[in-house]
Amino acid sequence: MFIYPVTCDTVGKLHFVGHKLAVHCEPCARRVDVDLKAMIERGEGDRRFEEMKPRCSVRGQVGKWQVR
Repeated sequence: MFIYPVTCDTVGKLHFVGHKLAVHCEPCARRVDVDLKAMIERGEGDRRFEEMKPRCSVRGQVGKWQVR
């Protein structure tokens, strides 16, 4: 049996398989969950999250993605 890898590179795919996406700001030591469902409802389900630049709402710095 061959097992195919699952690629979860878009907002919609992450939501479909039940993963969570968060933004982490190292200087603030904060982690904020992203509302994937709301993004899909806005028509952003096909967006590749790796290409988006998340920003901290407190410091304005670019944060890092965390997939859970």
